[in-house]
Amino acid sequence: MGFYQQYQMGQIVLPAFLFENINQLFASPEEFLVWQLVYLENVTKSTSLSIDRLSKRTGMSAETINRALNNLISTGSVQYQDTSKEDGKVGFYIDASPLFQRLDQLAEMSQAEDPETVNQKEFQELLKFFEENYGRMLSSIEIEDLQKLAQEVPLVLIQEAVREALLNGKTRWRYWQAIVRSWVQEGIQTKEQIQRRRDEWELKKTRQIKASDEFKNNVNLWRIEE
Repeated sequence: MGFYQQYQMGQIVLPAFLFENINQLFASPEEFLVWQLVYLENVTKSTSLSIDRLSKRTGMSAETINRALNNLISTGSVQYQDTSKEDGKVGFYIDASPLFQRLDQLAEMSQAEDPETVNQKEFQELLKFFEENYGRMLSSIEIEDLQKLAQEVPLVLIQEAVREALLNGKTRWRYWQAIVRSWVQEGIQTKEQIQRRRDEWELKKTRQIKASDEFKNNVNLWRIEE
């Protein structure tokens, strides 16, 4: 799921990737501040903006705000909509969401440049796997957390750790991550290695049960002989 899709679904937490790429998205701190206020107006469902309101909130002059807005519009970070009415009442609406489309493009470029970055298609399948098994959409913070881990370990380890956690009735986010860390420490990297570990664990449990049964039988025999 891309940043723009998250925005459309109501995720209002700004992603860390945005802050990591401020210099590529905004020409000045003023632009970034104005965009954030426009974004705030959008998520609070305000129908219009005014230069005066933005000026009061930022302490910047109307000229500075107009320049910042024009730059944001020209770079495709925001979209301007005229909301003036027939009665002569002037108004406008600024949509902040196009910036997230630019952010998606940056993420794709970053992924193409970095061979170690997880394949986007595979990550989308991983997200779908999580959403199906957890029965809910992941939050922006969870998605970022998952993206970072997916760049460090094979995706199969994450999927199998989630399966193991859910089979144990554990749904906490940190539980399956602890399983992944344990496997990594053991040098496990593939599904075959995970299955071999499970088989060894099952065999160990079976031997423990058998030993316990033999002990009980010996105790019973000893009592009978008494």
